[in-house]
Amino acid sequence: MMKFSFIRKSEMNKAVSYNLLKTFTLCAKHGEFLAASRELNITPTAVSKNIRTLEEQLGITLFQRMHRKVSLTAAGAFFAERLEGGFERIDAAIQALLARENRETLTICAFPSLVMRWLIPRWSAFKDAHPNIDVRYSTTMGPFDFEHDDIDAVILAEDRDFRGYGAEFLFEAELVPVCSPALVDGHPPLKTPGDLRQHNLLHAQTRPQDWARWLAAAEVEGVDPHKGMTLESTSIAYQGAIEGLGVAMGIRELIPQDLARGLLITPFQDLPRVSIDYFLVTPERMAGDSNLRQFRDWIVRDAHRV
Repeated sequence: MMKFSFIRKSEMNKAVSYNLLKTFTLCAKHGEFLAASRELNITPTAVSKNIRTLEEQLGITLFQRMHRKVSLTAAGAFFAERLEGGFERIDAAIQALLARENRETLTICAFPSLVMRWLIPRWSAFKDAHPNIDVRYSTTMGPFDFEHDDIDAVILAEDRDFRGYGAEFLFEAELVPVCSPALVDGHPPLKTPGDLRQHNLLHAQTRPQDWARWLAAAEVEGVDPHKGMTLESTSIAYQGAIEGLGVAMGIRELIPQDLARGLLITPFQDLPRVSIDYFLVTPERMAGDSNLRQFRDWIVRDAHRV
């Protein structure tokens, strides 16, 4: 039973029940006990008893009784005015809470570029298939902590340590240099990987080793893998490449629209494929969660279509 506390000079923290206060507000509204009893679906005698109990608990007379009618005392009018609208808000809050409890929320964490460019475009498909499961995407630029962070699963690339967690393979992505078309057609030239010596490399803080990995796999010598400009995320690095600031190391599966629209191009052809694998990582406490299982099954099926 819901309780409210009122303070009197002679008595502190007097508990008054929700039902008594609700009865009072309806009696004040209708000016009679009979109409209030109909709305509450109780007898007029029960209404009268509730009001009497409330007055005794407060030590204040709230109504003047007349034949078939009641009228508020000055104290009752003061009280009713301050309670006005309160129960509508309480009832609305209760309904909202019950509706919320009938839904389930999953918090999925990933780097901003993956959320914006891979997860969000797929969100409506999951929503249509599972309308009662709400997914909240949380972005991170650094380490995650299942023990202290409010997250249920993380999507990460293979260069992270997954020991102690469940890891479900999602998809293989390709690392590929990307730049503005204007950079290829300009000066200095950008026709072969060796031409990178004369160009600015764009790095993402979240993936600091991508250039070194790609240059080693492509057997490109004489290019410093750490030179150039470091930006906060891959999405910002992509934007820098679009603006002609340099060459970024792209993840092909995250930039299909940029490539299709010609905002970015891959300047080199016939090079070894350098790939990274993405995984859905989950803590042990979520092993038996049915909602996460549905999300995992859906995203694995969708990812395998990449």
